[in-house]
Amino acid sequence: GYRSRVQLVRTKRYLIGYASLSNMLPFTKVVADGLQAAASAADVDLLMLNNKSSSRLGIENAERFIAEKVDLVIDSQLNFNVASQISAKLSEAEIPFISVDIPHPGSTYFGADNYKAGRIGGRHLARWAAINWTSGAEQIIFLGVDAAGPTLNSRLAGVADGLCEYAPKTRELPIIRYDTKGGEFDVTLDIIRKHLRRYKLKRVLVAAVNDTTALATLQAFREIGLEEECAIVGHDAGIEARQEMRRPATRLIGSVALF
Repeated sequence: GYRSRVQLVRTKRYLIGYASLSNMLPFTKVVADGLQAAASAADVDLLMLNNKSSSRLGIENAERFIAEKVDLVIDSQLNFNVASQISAKLSEAEIPFISVDIPHPGSTYFGADNYKAGRIGGRHLARWAAINWTSGAEQIIFLGVDAAGPTLNSRLAGVADGLCEYAPKTRELPIIRYDTKGGEFDVTLDIIRKHLRRYKLKRVLVAAVNDTTALATLQAFREIGLEEECAIVGHDAGIEARQEMRRPATRLIGSVALF
C-alpha cells in the first residue's frame, strides 16, 4: 500500500474545556477518564473543571473557559435553570460547546434517549414482578433529580409507561416520588431511611434515575432486613452496579446501560 510521508505542521494546539458534573458520582469519573485518554491520543490539551452539581459553579466554570480562550467546551452541567445563561455566555464568546446529559440551547447534545432507557427498565421491573411476586406489587418509588429538568427525569416517565405495558394494573398503585438533589448516595440513603420508618412496606418497585441512588435505596432496605420486599432498577450500569448484580440474591434486579 501507499501512505504519505508528509507530516503536516499544526499551526495551533487545540484546548478543550471539560466541566465534570460532580466528583460524587462514579459514572462521571468514567466519563472524565475517557476524555483524558481521548485528548492524549489526539494530542490536544484538556482543561478540566468540576461543576460539583452547583448552578453557581456551572456559570463560573463557563466564564473560566471563556477567559482561557478554549476552542471547545464539553459541559456536564446538572442544573436546568442556568442552562440558558451558560449557553448565552459561550455563544457570545463564539465558543462551540457540547452539553452532556442535560441539553443546553444552541449546544450539540450528547446523551441518552432517556425516555427509551426508562421504558426498558420499566418493562423489566414489570416482568420480574410478575414472575416473582404472585400477589403483585403494592407500591412504586421513583427517584429523580428535579434540578435536571424534564429531560433526565423522562427516564422515570419511561419507566411508568414500561410498567403499564406489561402490567396494566400498576396504574392503580400509589407512586411516591422523591427528589434526590444531585442524584447522590448519602442524600438518597437518608430519604429512603425516612420513608421506611414512615411506611409499612411490602413488595415495592423502585426506579432510580442512576445507579448511585439505586444502590443507596438497596442499602436502606438491606439495613433493616427488608431487601426481599423491594425490586430496584437503576441507570448507567456502572461497575458498582454490575458487581452488586452478580450477587445471587440481590434485589438490584437490573440497570440500563448507557454506552
